[in-house]
Amino acid sequence: MQVRYIQTPYAFLDVRSKIDPSSHESKEQPMAFAGVTTVTQETTVPLVHWHSCMDLDEDDMDCLERWNEAGNNTPRDTNDVGYFQCVPSEAHVFQEYDPDRTLLEQWVRVDDGDGKYLAIRSDCGQVLLVVAGKYFGYANQKEGVFVTGIVEDCDYQIGDKWIIETSAAEPVIVGKSLQIHKRDWVVLKGSTLTLETIDAILIK
Repeated sequence: MQVRYIQTPYAFLDVRSKIDPSSHESKEQPMAFAGVTTVTQETTVPLVHWHSCMDLDEDDMDCLERWNEAGNNTPRDTNDVGYFQCVPSEAHVFQEYDPDRTLLEQWVRVDDGDGKYLAIRSDCGQVLLVVAGKYFGYANQKEGVFVTGIVEDCDYQIGDKWIIETSAAEPVIVGKSLQIHKRDWVVLKGSTLTLETIDAILIK
């Protein structure tokens, strides 16, 4: 599996897709979910909580209700928690382990965002776009689309620069440019970029 995780100061999107979609050797199934993160500091190591508001595997998810709960600082309880810390000898490598110490994951940060963040959701709560530096993530719960990609040279104003690199459910769209329909957006906390950032990828 290949994992691409996009995190803004508030919202996240996690896409886990097969490296070779045509291969039937791996029994692992694609996963994708999105929402908000909160952090508690019970020890010297931060405990991160991932509160899902969208999920590829849940057809009847109450997305808007979950986004509203998060916006009111009362996100839905979650079992998806983990201690998250930097590996001392490697500044861009992080380890995550669950409170019971039954799982250990290692993450590599490829881009710190350089202070360029955008997180927006649709007013219906079923569409999300997150941008962190040159990377983006897009999810449409109703259509079952969860993708991540790169904005080449961080040139947000050229639509062809928004290239899809991973897709949880539709591998055929990998390599294509991201296009999303115009709609009413809610700008989420932690955004430093404006809505005009996505003008080049909007379609009617």
